[in-house]
Amino acid sequence: MTKTKLTPTDYHSMVNLLNSTDKENTTVVLSILENLDFTANLPYILLLLKRMNRQDREKIDEYSNLWKNLNNIGIQTSNPIRMALIFQKIKHHVDREAVEFVMNEGFINDVLKHLQDWGFDFIDEVDITLKLRE
Repeated sequence: MTKTKLTPTDYHSMVNLLNSTDKENTTVVLSILENLDFTANLPYILLLLKRMNRQDREKIDEYSNLWKNLNNIGIQTSNPIRMALIFQKIKHHVDREAVEFVMNEGFINDVLKHLQDWGFDFIDEVDITLKLRE
């Protein structure tokens, strides 16, 4: 059986599930992540884990493949998932497009969150594109 490789559209659909008020959607996302090709989807998996709160990340214990794969690369789900950790885990293991996706998703979301924390709550969207050097 061929395992699925996520696309940015799939990732955003799962983010919408995580952001919904239905807490069972976290279980849906974790079930999907459990059945993906771990290495091919590592950037998306780590970004999704970063978006989860600690309580939701602790549910990963119920998903043995996902839990084992995360532990094998040194990810402890009880700790916050930071962008520096994500880059460390993916930078030499995934294609350029995936690294740029992570840079843009993580950076833009962090910038927007900081702007709102600093009182710039009237900003709805930040439009920045980061590219790796050739």
